[in-house]
Amino acid sequence: MLGYFLRLKRLVIKSVLWAEKNLSGKTGAEKKKAVAEQLVDTILGSAATWIQQWGKCAAGTQEVSTLIDEACDTINFLSGYDFADLSVDEKQEIELACVLGAPCDVLADVEGEGFAEKLDDLYEKYAIPPMIESTDAQNKDRQIESTDAQCAPLPAAQNRDRQLSKNLARSEVACRCGCGFDDLSQATVETFQALRDYIGKPINVVSGCRCPSRNAEVNGKQNSSHITGQALDINVAGLSNRQLGEMVRKCHAEGRIHDLRYCELIAGKTNTGVHIDTDCSKARRSIWGW
Repeated sequence: MLGYFLRLKRLVIKSVLWAEKNLSGKTGAEKKKAVAEQLVDTILGSAATWIQQWGKCAAGTQEVSTLIDEACDTINFLSGYDFADLSVDEKQEIELACVLGAPCDVLADVEGEGFAEKLDDLYEKYAIPPMIESTDAQNKDRQIESTDAQCAPLPAAQNRDRQLSKNLARSEVACRCGCGFDDLSQATVETFQALRDYIGKPINVVSGCRCPSRNAEVNGKQNSSHITGQALDINVAGLSNRQLGEMVRKCHAEGRIHDLRYCELIAGKTNTGVHIDTDCSKARRSIWGW
């Protein structure tokens, strides 16, 4: 569930910085309570039913509490235990979200003077960034911006566009259980549309977003990228699964789809088609994944 939890981590960081700046007369426990209440209100106000349910359960509450502690510990360390007036830009916010919970031996190895230098060093040594790995330095800003776009706050229900792209409607990717979860990542939307343009034929979405309950119902993997809106199962009329897989491979080889981590034939289900996955938290596998 990295896509959602990265957003949650960013919200935690924002709230912790806000509390330190605006609740200076309060104790640490009081600040933490205020931050937790703010975060829970945000979670329960989400448009997605499954996120609301997660926020109400004990596991969700404990996760929020742990993240608050990790944010305080990490920011304290990087700022020299004084972050009341600390200013954090969006890029640093993403980097912080990627290094929360860094182990003590890693923190002890951090070098640099001041918050920014220490964060850069910690991020470089420890983070596994949720973006495409690249050795091309000039692509770094583009990758950060792409990650940031995926971490934007969940849109309010009344503001959600029905059409995700030219050939993909939100209703096509919505969780089949009817819970309302239809938050497909931008990377996945762009991958779908690039494939649609390349193939030149309608693509049928067999399975898109899944809430945890629906994923369990269909025997999906526990860490399925469908749960985070970063995967689609697709087929195309007139193309066998292998023919479609070959089209995906060629499209990727020609540089038309940049965010695809891997694709694979869905074993044992001849009518289901191909699984395409843009979950950057997972190790890149061969695009020819069958």
